[in-house]
Amino acid sequence: MIQSIASAIFIFSLFGLLFIVFRKKVLLTELPETGPSNLKETLSGFPKFVTKLPIIKNISLDIFLQKSLSRTRIFILKTDNKTADMLQKMRENSRKKKFLDDNYWDEIRRATKRR
Repeated sequence: MIQSIASAIFIFSLFGLLFIVFRKKVLLTELPETGPSNLKETLSGFPKFVTKLPIIKNISLDIFLQKSLSRTRIFILKTDNKTADMLQKMRENSRKKKFLDDNYWDEIRRATKRR
């Protein structure tokens, strides 16, 4: 159920994105072309700017990857635990319904014998 809802949201958002791009295609083609050299000049100073930030100086890539992977793993484990709990509750509910269904025929037999 959740997977079908997520798939539907993904498909609708993809169609929406394509719709917007096709509507703006005319405006995008009318924009003046800028040379790639201008973009290269702009992006060439970006790594220098980023490395000068005091927050990023102290963080190594390995530690960042370790932390992000461990957080992802914890999130997945929590999701798995919630799923297991939900499955357990569903199994208990189905067992209760099965017991109720077994008594159903007995009640009908008793009701017919009383008449």
